[in-house]
Amino acid sequence: MPASRKLHMSFTAAFLLLIGIVAPSQILWELRDGEQPQIADLFRQTPTRASLRQLESGLESNCRLARMIRPWMQYARFVLLEDAGDKAVIGRGAWLFYRPAVQYLIEPWPSSDDIFAAILSFRDDLAKRGIELLVMPAPNKASIYPEMLAAGAAGVSEPVNAKTRDVLAKL
Repeated sequence: MPASRKLHMSFTAAFLLLIGIVAPSQILWELRDGEQPQIADLFRQTPTRASLRQLESGLESNCRLARMIRPWMQYARFVLLEDAGDKAVIGRGAWLFYRPAVQYLIEPWPSSDDIFAAILSFRDDLAKRGIELLVMPAPNKASIYPEMLAAGAAGVSEPVNAKTRDVLAKL
């Protein structure tokens, strides 16, 4: 059997083993702690879309094995696959950037007129209640350190997204 096939089979076996031990281990932990297994809720009531979603959410958030393993899996994902997850982008020198902040800088977004109109509308709604709106733009990490995100961004002194400059000028 080729090495790559053995590796795939090993990963598949490890994955199936992990899936197979989650439910029994959770039940044993709950019984050991004198709790009634949460999965029993499935049989206590008539299943509805809402009750099944609630049960699933509870099982996900209360799974002790997942809480123990998740940080190590995230670390392995980062080290072995150089994948920082769904919310991060790896920059130069292993700098981490918040993905939505990077997307804000490089992807198209609504016209600055829409944003400015929304801010003015919010200001007017607050003014009716006697509240003054103070807008304080704060740059994100990718705006401050663009050179750590991409080599071609070295020397950029303004926010990369031109729409940002438009909104700031209007404000």
